[in-house]
Order: sequence, then structure tokens, then C-alpha cells
Amino acid sequence: MNIVSGVGFKHSENGYDWLGTGVYFWEDAPDRAAEWAHSRFGTDGAVISATIRLGNSLNLLDITHFNWLKDSYNGLVTRSLNLPTNKNKRHYLDYTA
Repeated sequence: MNIVSGVGFKHSENGYDWLGTGVYFWEDAPDRAAEWAHSRFGTDGAVISATIRLGNSLNLLDITHFNWLKDSYNGLVTRSLNLPTNKNKRHYLDYTA
């Protein structure tokens, strides 16, 4: 009811969130979103449809950028920077504060 009452979205703030704190959406998976909402909030769980225009963003599902990503990663390794490591089987490599 927070959205309907005007309170807004509750930001996710887990250390293992893929892209840091914020609001996450399921793309093209309303049934999965409903399953998650109901398992987390019971009968108060709900799914809202949204149209999100990303504009200038990096689509990691498109192979167009793979060489750039590989070269960037190799550049970090070459500079011997301390790269993050996963811990506790969570995806901490996806985001670091």
C-alpha cells in the first residue's frame, strides 16, 4: 500500500544487490514478481506494471560491449588493483560501495 498511499518505493539496501541500493524490477516476468511479492509480504504482496526508459545505459546482455568489458577488466588486473571477491555465496562482485 505504500505506493498507492504516496509513500513511494522501499529501496533495497543489501550489500549483495547487483547495482547497489535502489529499486529493482523484474523484466518480462510478472509471474516471478508475484511469486516473490507473495512469499515476502503474503496477501499484502502486489505487482505493479511499469514502463522504464533506460536511455543511455550499458546492456550487459548484448555482446556488442563484451570486448570493451574484457579490456577494462584486464586493465584493472594489469594495474594490480585490489578487486572485490565474492563472500558467503552472495554476489558481492556485482557491486562495491
